[in-house]
Amino acid sequence: MIEKNDISKNKYEKEKLIDELVKVREDLDENHELQLWWIADERVFDLEKERLWPNIWHFIVHESEIPKPGDFTIRSVGPTDEVLAIRGQDNRIRVFLNICPHRGLQIVKAEKGNSKFITCPYHGWTFNSNGKLIGVSLEALAYGELDKERYGLLELKTENYAGFIFSTLNENPESLENYLGEIKWYMDILFKRNSSGYQFFPAERRIIKFNWKIGADSFVHDVYHFIITHKSASSLYSFEYIKNIISGYQIASKKGHNIRFLGKDGKGRGFPAEFFPILYPVWTPNVVEEAKKLLDPKQFELFSLSYHLSGLVFPNLGFFNGIRKIPDIDLEYPKSVGIPHISFRLLRPISTDTTEYYNWFVVEKDASEEFKELSYRTFMNGFGAGGVVETDDIEHWTYITKASRYSVNYMRKIKVPYKVGDYVTSLKDFMGPHGEDLDIIPTGLTEKSARYMWRRILDYLIGD
Repeated sequence: MIEKNDISKNKYEKEKLIDELVKVREDLDENHELQLWWIADERVFDLEKERLWPNIWHFIVHESEIPKPGDFTIRSVGPTDEVLAIRGQDNRIRVFLNICPHRGLQIVKAEKGNSKFITCPYHGWTFNSNGKLIGVSLEALAYGELDKERYGLLELKTENYAGFIFSTLNENPESLENYLGEIKWYMDILFKRNSSGYQFFPAERRIIKFNWKIGADSFVHDVYHFIITHKSASSLYSFEYIKNIISGYQIASKKGHNIRFLGKDGKGRGFPAEFFPILYPVWTPNVVEEAKKLLDPKQFELFSLSYHLSGLVFPNLGFFNGIRKIPDIDLEYPKSVGIPHISFRLLRPISTDTTEYYNWFVVEKDASEEFKELSYRTFMNGFGAGGVVETDDIEHWTYITKASRYSVNYMRKIKVPYKVGDYVTSLKDFMGPHGEDLDIIPTGLTEKSARYMWRRILDYLIGD
């Protein structure tokens, strides 16, 4: 039996934790410093389960992963909830909690497949791909008559953003468009620039010992680490190349999202104009032609200045669109400069120090098979499980997570600076929209965007 004193104590402990997080946020705002003690704290993890994960929009699946009616896949939303994404016979993708409304069994065990019907293995209740209950075993004998309309699968609020399916556990959410805010105009440059859509290859999935927030921090801003952490990769390029590639713009949203367009200073200064954007004119000119047709002129101008774009859909979906050389492939110039590739990464928390890491290679559906193969090899060389870039990052994320759990009395004294690029003045005039939501920073080297992400997480946890 739970005593009233226990309830009061738990309430007091939560209020005390929130007061501590308010101080973390004040430090971040006033001193541009982040306390580390709370990153992998058990109490914060519980608070995330209560206040963060039920209230955000989650990327669930790309429509190319379940292309035919009846195709389905199982995905997790936050640490505890499992969902079923299925394409109905009407071709619409729906997302349901993976639970039978009869006795609460996880109804689908397979990770993916195809079926017109979903049958619970416990008592045989059967649902169609729209989630409607259509069959009850021994219905007349067991129930006489049952109101089947009352017992369909529980459907989540779902929106389709250019083939990317997002869902939320919030029953009264703001729209996905409002959730993204003004940054959507910039994200459309990646998400909506081709009419054929994207093809998602099967995700690499790994369970790794780091807190999800550390990975998100890297996705949202960290260009600064490249030349040291990725020394083996950066040694393929000159310092002049690296200086040019970190030039550009970071579009930082106060809603926690970020996208960066890098490389503009290289255009015509070491990098021929025909290399832009992102070497696509060299490899697949159709990407550029499609973008010019589908994007508005200002969006296309920004895309055309870019040698690299990457960022984060708050809080845990990272994306990357850049180039890499593959040392063991003999290509003629200018293809020898590098090969474009796209990837999306999802960070799903399992515990305070453990994350399930989804990593998708992505390519334009209508690209040639030759380009798909080379682009995939480039992705694997850099960002696959054994890639020279990804392994560097994950090692650091693991050790930051471990260190954040040192004795809390000492960890409260450690406040890491988020001050890179603070001397750079944000732009007031820019080619794209930028109201109250956005901060346009004319450099790749800035940690402002990370501060917005951390603050947004804290806002959810504090309850503002």
